[in-house]
Amino acid sequence: MQKGIIRDLFTAYKIQKEVVESLKDKLDLVLEKLKNSEDKSLQNFESHNKALTERMDKFDEDFETMEKRHRYVSNEVKDLKERVKKLEIRKNPTKF
Repeated sequence: MQKGIIRDLFTAYKIQKEVVESLKDKLDLVLEKLKNSEDKSLQNFESHNKALTERMDKFDEDFETMEKRHRYVSNEVKDLKERVKKLEIRKNPTKF
């Protein structure tokens, strides 16, 4: 009787060991898939971040160019106003 119980316990142990090994293999596969998914997500994030950084750099450059153009145009307008005023004074000095 003890031999039968020991044999049954050993059989149960072997079955449990096979189940645990099977679950471990499945878990390893799931972890590998998850790692690959995380790697892909990280690559996508890094790619998106790089594209955004490049856009921001381009925006900064464009903004600086627009500021320079604005200053240039403002100075030109100011000069033109002064010229117009001088011409008006020359045309009609009694007005001023």
